Amino acid sequence: MENHGFLRITAVSPEMFPGDLERNVASIIAVAEEAKRQGSSLLVLPELCITSASYGDLFMTDRILSKAEAEAIKIAEITGDGDLCCIISFPLRKEGRIYSVSAFAAGGDILGIVPLRANNPKKRSIFSEYEGEDTVVRFGSRELPFGKGLLFRCKDDELSVVIGKDRDPDSIAFVYVYPDTALMSVSSYKNTCRFVEEMSRDACCSAVYCSAGEGESTADGVFSGQCIIAEDGKILSGTEPFARGEVVTADVDLKALSYRKRMRGCKAVSEHYTEVSFSLHRKEQSSLKRKVSRLPFLGEKEELKDRCNTAFEIQSRGLASRMEKIGSRKAVLGISGGLDSTLALLVSVRAAELLGGSAEDVLAVSMPCFGTSDRTKNNAQKLCEALGVDFRLIDITDAVKQHLTDIGHDLTTADVAYENAQARERTQVLMDLANMENGLVVGTGDMSEAALGWCTYNGDHMSMYNVNCSLTKTLIRAVVSEYADSYGNDAVRSVLGDIIATPVSPELKPAVDGEIAQKTEDIIGPYEVHDFILYHFLKDGCDPEKILYLASIAFDGEYEGIQLKNWIGEFFRRFFRSQFKRSCVPDRPVIGSVNLSVSGWDMPSDLSGRLFDQS
Repeated sequence: MENHGFLRITAVSPEMFPGDLERNVASIIAVAEEAKRQGSSLLVLPELCITSASYGDLFMTDRILSKAEAEAIKIAEITGDGDLCCIISFPLRKEGRIYSVSAFAAGGDILGIVPLRANNPKKRSIFSEYEGEDTVVRFGSRELPFGKGLLFRCKDDELSVVIGKDRDPDSIAFVYVYPDTALMSVSSYKNTCRFVEEMSRDACCSAVYCSAGEGESTADGVFSGQCIIAEDGKILSGTEPFARGEVVTADVDLKALSYRKRMRGCKAVSEHYTEVSFSLHRKEQSSLKRKVSRLPFLGEKEELKDRCNTAFEIQSRGLASRMEKIGSRKAVLGISGGLDSTLALLVSVRAAELLGGSAEDVLAVSMPCFGTSDRTKNNAQKLCEALGVDFRLIDITDAVKQHLTDIGHDLTTADVAYENAQARERTQVLMDLANMENGLVVGTGDMSEAALGWCTYNGDHMSMYNVNCSLTKTLIRAVVSEYADSYGNDAVRSVLGDIIATPVSPELKPAVDGEIAQKTEDIIGPYEVHDFILYHFLKDGCDPEKILYLASIAFDGEYEGIQLKNWIGEFFRRFFRSQFKRSCVPDRPVIGSVNLSVSGWDMPSDLSGRLFDQS
């Protein structure tokens, strides 16, 4: 099974036995063997893990230093099969000074040694701070690279590792390792989590933190034993406060990090690093040790409320600013009774309030035609009445029939012209009303529709300012739900509940007994799947095969693999052939880092999508 660019990392603070190096090493070897059984390719251990951090002045003795060196060589031997590389730490003497160091072990040997920042928990620093250039150090019978600027780069793939205790936002490595000997305090747990998140975000890397813990002396405090693995600002796995000996394992996406680094223009090489090469047999994983969200645009559950409120406020303030600058008195929009126009209406009301006006400064127009259902028409009117906006009902059926007759259409064939004539008539009505009212036509189309080209060119595709263009269908549903829970009165809340429950539809084909006959997700697939594909394609540059792998995990038990594969194929076929619609769109507020705005995505309109076609 292909690993799709994932690297399994284990960080653990094993039980220490101060004064007994052999028991410490036995504990480390047991942890390493278990990491190998779990399929990990990189094992990270705390600072001074061979000796323990609780030695005080005994770190200065030749006996301890010699024993630590011998035990480090012994630990390195467990990497001899090439399946695991390991970060081990110990005290080291060099040119009359003692340094706390971390060594990179792979292929059965120690390949390089990095001096760490001297922050021994004792008041009097035992270890020296190394300020020199990268050089070599005599270790055992060999001379090894030594210095803070060592970059351990795998010969076979994109894996590169930097070890350090100084924050390095400019690190070119994909994995930044931070061994530590930190004492626990009332604020240290959250501060450390924040530090690791920021480090991984700033350097667009995976940051691995590992501190001494269980078994260490408590004479001067309690060592934290904290272990964290983060990726680009997000913690993938970590211990809870006061965890002891807990193994932390996560799969880091090296391909995604590589793509993100390229998109951000991050450094690929640097004269400040000395490269040390190694080989590693990356393992194929039967399961993935990281959460794969079904709804990635919604973020974590605990941050959803804030995300929805922030998005709504950005939309509202963007619209208010645009109306103020061009002198528009009214926001004008079509209201269909669907999710997208509902959110645009709520945003327009908020924008009017920000400008010192009221809901009456919003003109909402319902324009029923061939496919309009009773449910959506009624919901549109109820919502407008509950909000107190200027509501108008304009039936466009006769106008569309006249237009279709003029162009020679038979009025019975529900083809593309039949559907699009309705969408373009609605846009014409809105534009002309905006001219009459000195208003601004507010666009309602979302990013999910833009990605799939599920909009009528120069119909709902066009407006004077589109407030939804950076939000996906799944996020719009969440924002409307949050509005209903937090802001709406009872009448507003009631109608919003039914709108949220209404099937997504363009309502362009004739309704059947007043009910929706054209359900979008029955035609192109679920929006939650298309939004999932869109996120991983734009955010991480994932190919269809990797998206299918991730989707199979995220939607396990809900959709079959063949369904997911078909929808992924449908997405990419539509995405490539619809770029021309995205190349000419109204201004809009960019809300998230993953978006299809001109600044967020650049692609020729006539580019072939053959490389991404799975059929």
